Amino acid sequence: MSLIPSFPNEDMYEPQYADFHQNTAREDSPVKITSSSQAPALLKLSKRRQKMTNQNEDVPRCIAWSTEEEIVLCKGWVHVPKHSAIDDEEDEVQEVERPMGRDKAKCLKKKGAGASGSSATTNDEALTRLMVSELAMHHERFMAMKKEECLAFLNIRKRELEIHKRELAMQEYKQCQKDIMFYTQPYNQLTRDALKQMEYIRMGIKAKGNLPY
Repeated sequence: MSLIPSFPNEDMYEPQYADFHQNTAREDSPVKITSSSQAPALLKLSKRRQKMTNQNEDVPRCIAWSTEEEIVLCKGWVHVPKHSAIDDEEDEVQEVERPMGRDKAKCLKKKGAGASGSSATTNDEALTRLMVSELAMHHERFMAMKKEECLAFLNIRKRELEIHKRELAMQEYKQCQKDIMFYTQPYNQLTRDALKQMEYIRMGIKAKGNLPY
C-alpha cells in the first residue's frame, strides 16, 4: 500500500489554491504589468525613439579612413602655406597643388632617362679618349724602342764593316809581303819557258805594288 496521500482533483482547483497560484505568478513573473496611467508616457517614449531612429537613417554614414589611405592622401597632395590671399577684402583660401599628372610624370621620366643617357655618353667618350691616349703612349714607346734597336743594329753593322776592312787591309799587306819576297828571289837557274813565266809574274807584282826596281 502506498504511503503518499492522494488528493482528489477537485481539491487541486479550489479557490484558495487558485488565489495562491495567481499571487505567485504576479510576484515571480519578469513582465511588469503597467497601469493605465503609465500607458501614454510609454507611447510617447516609443514614438520619440522611432523618430530618432528615422533621423539617424537619413543622415549619411561616415566611413573611417584607414591608415594606408591617409598615407596615400598625404603623399598625393601638397598643401600650400596658409594666408596666401592677395587683398584684405578677399577671404583667406588655402591653395592646394594638384598631384603630378601622368603626362608630367612621363616627361620627368624621359628627362631623367635623357640625363642618364647623356651621362653614359659622356662616360663612353671619356673612356674612348683614355683608351686612345694609352694607345698613343704605347705606340710612342714602341717607336722609341724600335728606333733604339735600329740604331744599335746600325752601330753593330758599322763595327763589322770596320773590322772587315781591317781584315782586308791585313790580307793585302800580307799578300804584298809575299809578292815582294817572290819578286826578290833569284830565278837564273830556271829554264827558258820558266824564265818567261817568271818575268810575266814579276811585271804584275811590280805594277801592283809600285815597286821602283
